[in-house]
Amino acid sequence: MTEKLFLLLAGFFLTTICGGLIATLLQHRAWRHKWATEAAEKRAETTKQVFEEISRLMDRRLFRINQLELWLRRQDKARVDIAMQNYRDVLFEWNDSINRHLAMLQIYFGNDIREEFDCDVGARFVEIGSLVEAIYRQFAAQSEIGSLTPPDRERMERLRLDVYRYNLKMLRCIEAQGRALSETPSAIAEIKAMLETKRVKSAQ
Repeated sequence: MTEKLFLLLAGFFLTTICGGLIATLLQHRAWRHKWATEAAEKRAETTKQVFEEISRLMDRRLFRINQLELWLRRQDKARVDIAMQNYRDVLFEWNDSINRHLAMLQIYFGNDIREEFDCDVGARFVEIGSLVEAIYRQFAAQSEIGSLTPPDRERMERLRLDVYRYNLKMLRCIEAQGRALSETPSAIAEIKAMLETKRVKSAQ
């Protein structure tokens, strides 16, 4: 009789109290996992938006500086005027948002990506832009019009490749974040791992 009562109490304890504790723990872990997953998904989505915004801006600046140089070379005044206005528009957009873009790159991609945008890719845009702007000033003054030298054209081509490589670096960062998100353990998996750790420690 005593043994049956003991087994009944033990069963009650295991099913009710321990079960309730495990259920509470599972619920707590599930909430924490849900919050962490949602935060990671939101961060991943924002990271993609930062990439798209900066990538499009680089592409626009590169395209418009190429267009300006093309029409200057052909000495088509009407098209030069349009190309110069388009170039100024994208330059204003670039400069107007540079601090925000640098801050977002720092937060979502890290210091190396931010430094490369500011001191490498950005510096090359300034270098090529200065060369084409100097030709435009000659054109506007109706003086003898120069043109990009072969080494200058090589610099412009390197800029195009730099923009492409920089886009790839950002995409690889996004891919790595996606892999990390998919490998996040579930709440149940965390509970199992915790119980297994406790079992091993108690057995030692």
